[in-house]
Amino acid sequence: MYSSKQSASSEAPSYSDLAPRLLRFFQLLIGEQALAERLAIETLVEGTALGGAGLSNGMSVALVQCAVKKARAATGSSAPSPDKLVRAVRSLPLSQRVAVVLFRGLGLPLDEVATVTATSVRQARRLCADGLLAIHHSLTVVDTKCDSTAGKQTGEF
Repeated sequence: MYSSKQSASSEAPSYSDLAPRLLRFFQLLIGEQALAERLAIETLVEGTALGGAGLSNGMSVALVQCAVKKARAATGSSAPSPDKLVRAVRSLPLSQRVAVVLFRGLGLPLDEVATVTATSVRQARRLCADGLLAIHHSLTVVDTKCDSTAGKQTGEF
């Protein structure tokens, strides 16, 4: 009897498992640390009452949908983030941003991204592909600018 209780509780993800993933989810979508922390906590608190089907990352569909809804409603500061990746993600249209963060940030497969965002798998794939390509180009441009600036600075000395 003890072992069955232990296995049942080990199947359900704990706050210590969910909190870091939700925090990074909100950081990437919003870009503001304090707001991301507040939304992650609110989502976890509300998530205790949410049940439903589980996703491959251990979160429930309802919990992730709640997080997406909160992220879409939240407005981050207009100050640019010091994190290049956050700036690149924040430059995406909201639908691409959400799809990319669900896919890469939370590690959901495309069929689960489609479920959470209420789109088709094909549309989820397209949003992820376009968003990841835009992030790649954005980070490549930033790195190229940094490299050319560094070369000019070292040449001036």
